[in-house]
Amino acid sequence: MSAEQALEALRAGMREELTQRILPFWIERAHDRRRGGTIGFISEDGQADLAAPKGAILHARVLWTHSAAFRALGDVAYRVAADQSVVHFVAHFVDPTYGGVFWTVDAEGRPLDDRKHVYAQAFAIYALAEHHRATGDAHSLRSAIAIHRLVEAHAHDAVHGGYEEAFARDWTLLDDVRLSDVDLNERKSMNTHLHLLEAYTTLYTAWPDARLAERLRELVELVLDRM
Repeated sequence: MSAEQALEALRAGMREELTQRILPFWIERAHDRRRGGTIGFISEDGQADLAAPKGAILHARVLWTHSAAFRALGDVAYRVAADQSVVHFVAHFVDPTYGGVFWTVDAEGRPLDDRKHVYAQAFAIYALAEHHRATGDAHSLRSAIAIHRLVEAHAHDAVHGGYEEAFARDWTLLDDVRLSDVDLNERKSMNTHLHLLEAYTTLYTAWPDARLAERLRELVELVLDRM
């Protein structure tokens, strides 16, 4: 087998794994058919906990995946899954009062942890912008831009550059910004800035705004020079 044939076989195998196993799992087995969204917890042996909380990061990742799959592969089933995901995400994770996305909601979609962590805002922007890229949905783009503007208004450090990590529901800066007990309580992290760079890059592809371009340049320089 030539190198070209080997690469083609690898490509075919990866496509089969994606389309026959990975995506069907999230679309069919992990989808919460009664309440919408993705089931919050499934054990290693496949047992679904329908009462488990639902996280913004997981749901944004699922929304991005379905959207990117539709944009890359064109299967209408992925478009349906992406549209279902975005409806649930916007309805239950986006704060109707203060904007931005909650960290977690309960199984019914009610706010459980209403912190505004910039890490989660980045994933929301990333997923909503990708949904717009895949489908042309104007509401998804407006939602992504709105969250971006809130991050800029509340989290951007105009003096030192970069972004603060975590806020209360009303965007009051928090003293404890940790995602978990094992994390360091630091004001700025590589993790958040990396995913914000990822999100802003995708948003810029859909919305080439001049100020957004400035922030992207700042993020790239920050990551290269300080992180």
